[in-house]
This record gives sequence, C-alpha cells and structure tokens, in this order.
Amino acid sequence: MITFAEVKCYNCENSFPVYWNNWEKNLPIRCPFCIASFNEKFTEMLKHSLGTVNELNKELRSRHSDGSHDLFQVDFKHVYVPIDKYRLDD
Repeated sequence: MITFAEVKCYNCENSFPVYWNNWEKNLPIRCPFCIASFNEKFTEMLKHSLGTVNELNKELRSRHSDGSHDLFQVDFKHVYVPIDKYRLDD
C-alpha cells in the first residue's frame, strides 16, 4: 500500500501527489506546475498527517492478517467551499 496526499494548489488550480514513501524525495514541497511552495510548518504538519494515516492503515491490515479484526482502510478527503458559500445549520 502506498500512502500519499493529493495537494491542491489554489495558485494555479492544479493538484499533485506527495508520497509518504521516501519522504525526503518530496522536499521541498512545491507545486510542479507553478512552483508555489509549502513553508516548513505546513511541511511538518503534512509529514505527521501522512505518517499517522500510514501507521493506522498498517495496523488495520496487520490486525486483519492476524484474524483478530475485520479489514478496513482509512482515506481522508477535503472539499473546498468558499467561505461566502458555506452554510451552517442552526
């Protein structure tokens, strides 16, 4: 299994993958289309997020292989909604 994040660049409206495997090869994280880049804080946050998801799915597969758990896989999605379009129900 390969864990990666699909990063959406709102500077040029394109998306690109950032892989957990061989993390150092992703650095610095830049949009390959317009060269916009992450700062150090966001790079570290992404690294921790990918590592957590990778470990969670690894543990879920391991427990399933042991016969002690049903098989699950976790993926995260985020959908951008402009703030002026976002509606909260009361």
